[in-house]
Amino acid sequence: MGIEAILAAIAGGTALLFLAFARLGWKAAVAAAGAALWLVLALVMTGNRTDVFEPNLAAAAALALPLVLGYLLLRLVYPRLKGRDRAPVVPLLSGLILVVALIAAGSLWRTADWWLGLTDAPVARSTADVLALLEGPRGAYVNGFLLEGRIAPLPAPGAVPAEVIRLPCDNRGGGVPLGNANVKSRLPGLVQLELADGPSALLHLPQKSRDYGDLPPLEDGFGGCGLSGGSLATIWYEQPGSASRGDTVLASAVSPRLVEAGTATEFKAQTLPQMQMLARAFLALAAAGAVLALIQAALAVPHWLRLRRAG
Repeated sequence: MGIEAILAAIAGGTALLFLAFARLGWKAAVAAAGAALWLVLALVMTGNRTDVFEPNLAAAAALALPLVLGYLLLRLVYPRLKGRDRAPVVPLLSGLILVVALIAAGSLWRTADWWLGLTDAPVARSTADVLALLEGPRGAYVNGFLLEGRIAPLPAPGAVPAEVIRLPCDNRGGGVPLGNANVKSRLPGLVQLELADGPSALLHLPQKSRDYGDLPPLEDGFGGCGLSGGSLATIWYEQPGSASRGDTVLASAVSPRLVEAGTATEFKAQTLPQMQMLARAFLALAAAGAVLALIQAALAVPHWLRLRRAG
């Protein structure tokens, strides 16, 4: 069974549990525990890709809030309403929660879908490639593009730094070096890449360490993992751009999302499938959340009819 089928089964099973046990008090605990367990398993199975997990978790939390409110209304509020004049309250509140939940589910779906779209994201290895993307249709890089090049050390007063990027090594690939916890992070914010046909403009880098992938150990005696001058790197940007230096047009890019060591081909073949597996787990949660919101709205109808018939 493929991962898509497994996720679809989990999403469908969660919805059926909610429907079957709609009047039992422990349904919220079952749904919450099941969703949390699935996310933990997905995170562990996909190599602790926190760069995918954290932003999607925030979107998932935004979806959970209206679902919890909808549950509380069904369980505690609607059964206690009395009188025909209270009937409009039920569709008003349920409709509002349904709209908010569907918007949150759509936001979670879109957030997770970013990584799935990287399979077909274009790869730029030269200034000509970047300018071609910039002049072409926006749909060609709807999920961004991958810029591949070698790190060019930024000049410093009196010296060139041994490393451009330094981070504590993570444990995605196994053990971590001794003293890793004492490594001080260095995220310069700007970098220049040597592309196939010349240097790029100064490019922005992500500001959060979670947005840096499995970087190789730095062999300079100071520990940690990172990228130094001459290292091959692939950076995921949302949009291409350009900059001028005299009469020369340089490649640029906007909104960095991820930095990985190695080529774009290696990234798509080795790292991206793990990230996409975790993203699909959140897609399943988005689908399940939308279904649960619709079920909650349907379960509110009997309360509305009861109040309509009240004297």
